[in-house]
Amino acid sequence: KSDQSQDCSKDNTIDLCCFCLLLGSLGQTKNLLVDKMLGRAVVRRLSSLAEPLPKITHGSYRVPNSTGYKKLMERQNLFCREDGTLVWQKSGGDSILYNGTIVFAVVGTILNVGVLWKLISPPKN
Repeated sequence: KSDQSQDCSKDNTIDLCCFCLLLGSLGQTKNLLVDKMLGRAVVRRLSSLAEPLPKITHGSYRVPNSTGYKKLMERQNLFCREDGTLVWQKSGGDSILYNGTIVFAVVGTILNVGVLWKLISPPKN
C-alpha cells in the first residue's frame, strides 16, 4: 500500500485509484492522527484548483468607457475626497433627508411634551 501512495504523491494529479486508496485506508489505521491527516489530505486535494489562477498585473483589466461608468467614478471620488465632512453630508439629497429627520424629531418631541403636560395638569373645576 505504501508504494501506491508514494506514486500518488509523486504525481501531482489525483486519479480514482489514489482516491480510493486514501479513502480505503481511512479507519483501517489504528492511529487517529494518521486518519485525520489522510482525511485532510483528501479534502485538500479535492478542494484545490485544477489550474492555478493567473497572476494579476497592474492594469490588466479593461476599464469601461461609458458615461455611466464615468458618473460612477465621479461619485466615488466625491465620497472619497477628504474635505472634513462626513460621508452622509457630502451629497445634497442626504442632507435634505437628515434635516427632515431632525425637524420631525423636534416636532414630535414638542407634541409629546404638550400631551404629557395636558395629562399631568389636573382639570380646573
